[in-house]
Amino acid sequence: MLENDFSTLEYIQIEGYNVRYGDTGQDFIFTILRQLPRLYSAVRREGAWLDQQMAIHQFDLVISDNRYGLYHRHCASVFITHQLSVISGWGTIADRFLRMIHYSFIRRFNACWIPDMEGPSNLSGKLSHPPAIPGGATYIGPLSRMETLSPTDHLDLLVILSGPEPQRTILESILINQLENYSGNYLLVRGLPSAPPLSNPFIVNYLSATALNQAICNAVLVIARSGYSSIMDLVKLKKKAILIPTPGQTEQEYLAGYIEDQGLFMKAAQKDFRLDKAILKATTFPFKGSQTDFDLYRSVLSRFMQSLPH
Repeated sequence: MLENDFSTLEYIQIEGYNVRYGDTGQDFIFTILRQLPRLYSAVRREGAWLDQQMAIHQFDLVISDNRYGLYHRHCASVFITHQLSVISGWGTIADRFLRMIHYSFIRRFNACWIPDMEGPSNLSGKLSHPPAIPGGATYIGPLSRMETLSPTDHLDLLVILSGPEPQRTILESILINQLENYSGNYLLVRGLPSAPPLSNPFIVNYLSATALNQAICNAVLVIARSGYSSIMDLVKLKKKAILIPTPGQTEQEYLAGYIEDQGLFMKAAQKDFRLDKAILKATTFPFKGSQTDFDLYRSVLSRFMQSLPH
């Protein structure tokens, strides 16, 4: 996906964390906990990988998108995350303990960039606004590559699928079955860049960033997961949206509820989801919109770059 959107950049491959997720929401947390030793080993491996790459490339700056091992003593290192607070679903004591471990990794970096606003008009609630933030942490405002475009077509409904399996496929099956009886004009984006093409003209495997941007601007209503990147894109484009959190993902479940409480987007549960009822409910939802500053990062980035030695 990145190579398609930014074809002129040089790419260096690094193994992912390869997190496995449960088949149901109930076993999500337990599935993650069983993988913690392996994930910790992956963090150590990526630190060794960065040592090797530094010897070749002599980086001046490394920006890590939630990769805990990508900091280095010989260059500036930035950790970027909207999730300072960890919502485990196991109560306050467990959340505080996990946040302490989380902060111990973040403090190894020179800075932590939080893609949200600092004050009450924020998009992530307590996820990025805990009682205290780590030293060196800065709110840089929400981030989105999307731009407001004039519609080139009319879509009554745009469905954007994303996230881990098997829940992505489960939601896809639910929606495709119900879209057969939908009378409006729709497009479903599966979020599978490498999948073989389908014969249904209203279902596509993948859209480039530019094409997805245009499709969202064409749509009257969007259905998407409540991932934070999706929320930021939809807020920037001032769209009406129904958010369906991935079952068992406590972050997405919290975000969907928080955003609905703000009157920005409507939430709906995947279990027993009814497209007709959700669309009917959306007709009376306020969809207030937000005056969030999406350019704040520019000044933060400028000051940080000026502080680098080169």
